Amino acid sequence: MNFPTVFAASHDTHALALIDRSFLATKQQIFIPQHALTLSPALMCVFLYGVYGPASEDHLLRLLEQGNENAKIILEILAWIGTDKSIPLAKKFDTFPGEKTLPPDTVKQRLAGMYENYGQDTRTNPAAILNADLSGDYLITELAKIRSHMFHRISDEALEDVRISNFLIYALLFWQQ
Repeated sequence: MNFPTVFAASHDTHALALIDRSFLATKQQIFIPQHALTLSPALMCVFLYGVYGPASEDHLLRLLEQGNENAKIILEILAWIGTDKSIPLAKKFDTFPGEKTLPPDTVKQRLAGMYENYGQDTRTNPAAILNADLSGDYLITELAKIRSHMFHRISDEALEDVRISNFLIYALLFWQQ
């Protein structure tokens, strides 16, 4: 990984494109014998984007906004190298009403209510969904159904609800790895 690391450290704008093409979608791992360490594809990227520096966070956030097919790995990378700019919705959870932890049956009832109300809910803190003692697959399926219902409401509020649902889905997908 020496050449890519040195190239990333140069902060040349072409370095990001090289890292994107060569490492972001790879399934390969790399073994670092000096440290008896095997780097997963995500960790290889963490080291390369991390060496590039703070501008790599903006680059990765743009990729996410563009719907990049590597969203899961990008989220994992941002969890390692990102700042609070990478997780503005998570910080916003503190401003939502409601408990951050709810019993599983209550979460199921709230999700059913959200579906019936086209995603509108004023009682459930999104953190309660992330903290729910329910399977990730179940939560992702329910959130995807609710999100599709949200698009019946053509409004700024609906788009904000979709953004929150997307954040929850991405977070759950990331945690399932």
